[in-house]
Amino acid sequence: RLVKEWRYRVEATDHGLRISHGMTDLSTSTTPRDRIHGFTFSQPLLTRPFGLWRVRVSVLGEQSLDEKGTNDLALAIGTWDQAMAVLHEVWPTVRLENMAWQPVPRRARWFLWWARTYHQWGLDESIAATRRGILGRRIDVVDHARAQSITLHQGPLDRRLDLASVRLDMIPGPVTLDFRHLDPEDARRIADEQPR
Repeated sequence: RLVKEWRYRVEATDHGLRISHGMTDLSTSTTPRDRIHGFTFSQPLLTRPFGLWRVRVSVLGEQSLDEKGTNDLALAIGTWDQAMAVLHEVWPTVRLENMAWQPVPRRARWFLWWARTYHQWGLDESIAATRRGILGRRIDVVDHARAQSITLHQGPLDRRLDLASVRLDMIPGPVTLDFRHLDPEDARRIADEQPR
């Protein structure tokens, strides 16, 4: 990973995001903005004390080179402001800091006892987002128009606890958007409003 991501650089161009990286072999690629369907912001445990984030994207027509692939990587490591700068280059109007994050119900602690307080979801006019994790943090963001289908699910334990989950199906990539263990009314509202 060190060799592949050495001298990592992301630039905004008229054609999209130009990304170059590599220690021994320099690799450069340009990803058009309209082919980016979603973002994942991750903060592993080791980088949390330094406030550093990693940004990956789901790109139409591309898949990772490997499980640590770099062709879906939009920012190898950077501050929250740098991560938001990458997001705003693709979706200028999106403001995660203004998102009204909704918690999961208290009864969901049986599923999320280790991270219930940080397991949250949010919707606004342009995006759907989830955040989760207690040791490492992860935020997934998807443009409403990019979701390909919606699945509303309620397993036997969910029914017993009066919970439900919603999944937005996306193109293959690192971004996954699952609204897990919600109040059934919230889950139905998401499933009804998302297509509109």
